[in-house]
Amino acid sequence: MALEPIDDDAVQGALERLSDTDEVHARAKARLEAMRWTRKVLEGQAFLDAEGKSVAEREARAASCQAVRAWIEDYENAWADYQLLENQRGSDERIYELYRTMSANQRMGR
Repeated sequence: MALEPIDDDAVQGALERLSDTDEVHARAKARLEAMRWTRKVLEGQAFLDAEGKSVAEREARAASCQAVRAWIEDYENAWADYQLLENQRGSDERIYELYRTMSANQRMGR
């Protein structure tokens, strides 16, 4: 099965999108990492504020407090944003790699 050549505009667009999203991608990943620590802080504070007869009861109250529930929603949105960006960048990387392969094959006369 022969592949259709990728035109220069498609490759240029892919490379520009990759270049344009370098910083956004890095910041999205950093946000996810920071949010992981934020959850521990939120749950710790909620545990200290929680009332309960046992540690398990206080942990359950802490894990289900409003601040942690809001964090979970924020984290899900941040994860979705990051994954969308990862997927878009992956598609652009595949376009570029396919272009490179096809160009090399053309130079070799295939």
